[in-house]
Amino acid sequence: MAATVSERRLLALRSKLSVLQLETTAWRQDSQNAAARFALHHSQIAEVCEGIDELHKLLSKEVDDLQPDAPLAVVESLERRILAAVQIWDTYRAKWSLRVQATLRQTLDLIDDLAWQAYRPAHDLALASGWLPAQRARLPPLVFTNPRWSPFARSRERGYELDEGSGLLQEIDDFEPYLRTMPVPLIGIPWTQAGHLPDAVFVGHEVGHLIEDDLGLEGTLSSLVDAALPEADEARRQAWSVHWRSEVFADVWGVLCCGPAFAETLVDLLIGSADVGTQVQPDAFGRWGSYPTHALRVGALVAAVRALDEPEVPGGFALAADRLAARWQQAHPGPHAMPAFDDDAKAVVKALMGQPLAAFKRTREGDPLPVRQVLRFTRQMQDDAEKDATEALALHPPLSSDVRTLFAGQAIAYARDPAAFAQREVQQRFIGRLLQRRTQGLRAKEMAGLQAVRPDEDDRRAAAASAFRALFDPPAGR
Repeated sequence: MAATVSERRLLALRSKLSVLQLETTAWRQDSQNAAARFALHHSQIAEVCEGIDELHKLLSKEVDDLQPDAPLAVVESLERRILAAVQIWDTYRAKWSLRVQATLRQTLDLIDDLAWQAYRPAHDLALASGWLPAQRARLPPLVFTNPRWSPFARSRERGYELDEGSGLLQEIDDFEPYLRTMPVPLIGIPWTQAGHLPDAVFVGHEVGHLIEDDLGLEGTLSSLVDAALPEADEARRQAWSVHWRSEVFADVWGVLCCGPAFAETLVDLLIGSADVGTQVQPDAFGRWGSYPTHALRVGALVAAVRALDEPEVPGGFALAADRLAARWQQAHPGPHAMPAFDDDAKAVVKALMGQPLAAFKRTREGDPLPVRQVLRFTRQMQDDAEKDATEALALHPPLSSDVRTLFAGQAIAYARDPAAFAQREVQQRFIGRLLQRRTQGLRAKEMAGLQAVRPDEDDRRAAAASAFRALFDPPAGR
């Protein structure tokens, strides 16, 4: 007897669902040893696959529980959930797949290193302090290229990588809480940035967003900024502590990651806007932006560079801050529309960089550290970055071994002489040095330490299964 339409679709569901397991098996094999092409991402792939395997089990049970005479609407709903699950998997699969092409893989892996060095110190201190429970420990961020004009971090872009044009809106909404708990943070960069590595310093800004979001610092930072402006009226305190806080903190993190090179590269993008003098918030409709006006943002960047100075080496970064301020003033000599906020910028940055935070301790009983001691960009790093820029422009290889210093040096070299940067193959010299220092196995050593504090595989699988069950069994009344 011929099968009914429902029976045929039910049988097809089993085949369609099998793609999840086939995929995770293949990707595990492609990253299982040092010779595999995705060896660098072994831990990321293994852990994401664990979660997808749990999703496969839960979906399989739903398929097994369907009766042959199940209404077509029920079968269709489950098929759509399978497609949504495939989209969750593709959130990561598509980004690893970018590494199939060797040249792009090399570039992305180097920027991955920069993101990890900017992320790891805060993450490790949050684990040591107990602020971040071990079961929420995160793996290194995964950088990927995309067609957007500016970089962005996964935590700020709700469902950005899911295909909402597929008609799976409800299913996507259901899975969003799980995506936010996935163990691998994501950072998107413009495709064009892969060909111009001086702009990679912007990754430090995006890591700042991840730090704020992954460690749950929003409320803490908001209160800290609010307290830094005791004389300001409510509108000014709200502007800094609510509307602009996240972007200002991310800019601070960018400065801590790569020093003045980050600030100078960002100012390059801000200089030249015709409306700098008239930019004002809120706008005519009463709306505040998520960024300060360009003039106020530059003021905060200048304050952040100045705050890099260390007590034992006073004034080392003050000159860089002065040069940055003078450069902006030369490009935009007139007044701007919100001068009452100028001193606020200095106070906010001072609080963000210098106020100890409970999240950052070396031990549970230790003293809280300010962010300027969590991710330090020292005068020695700046000196080394400037020497590297000089050497590379003079047709010699840079000598530093620190990832952040090398990326800073590359940005400095481009700012000094953009034409010579390309003609003298400066970027290639920095890439060569970055590749040399990667052979030391630094990531492997760090990952060994991270894996030691993470829950074991059984516990991780149980947590993934629990997260998915919560999605499959939403609260009553939803």
